[in-house]
Amino acid sequence: MAQSLAERVRKIREMYELGCALPKESAYGKEQAVKLATKRKVGHGTVYRAKQFASLFKKKEDVDRLCKLCRNGNSLGWGHVTKILKVKSEEKRWDLLDLAAQNNWSARELEREVDRRYPRNASTAAASRRPLLMLRGSCSK
Repeated sequence: MAQSLAERVRKIREMYELGCALPKESAYGKEQAVKLATKRKVGHGTVYRAKQFASLFKKKEDVDRLCKLCRNGNSLGWGHVTKILKVKSEEKRWDLLDLAAQNNWSARELEREVDRRYPRNASTAAASRRPLLMLRGSCSK
């Protein structure tokens, strides 16, 4: 069953808040991440992706802009966000999200486009499997 617009927007905002709840300048905070995962009844991978999301979309205005894209009659949601996290350039992330919204891409279609434009090489793949040691950035409220 497809998620409603309100559910998609709520999920994105929840994941942003979850990511912001983890330590900003300290080590990954594994113990805190485990507690949050248990409390929110989500997996550790979800907590990790939420932290990545909060570190890449640093300002509340970024999240508002993303939620506005969701409201423009397309199916963008949390699944799309998780596919865009490996794109480090803010400009390129927004370009891809805009394309996904305009073309009503599924999360899988967006992932294919990300992979086509930014193929993973061996060092990138290895780096993505390492635990996150530090994410800098602040979440503005």
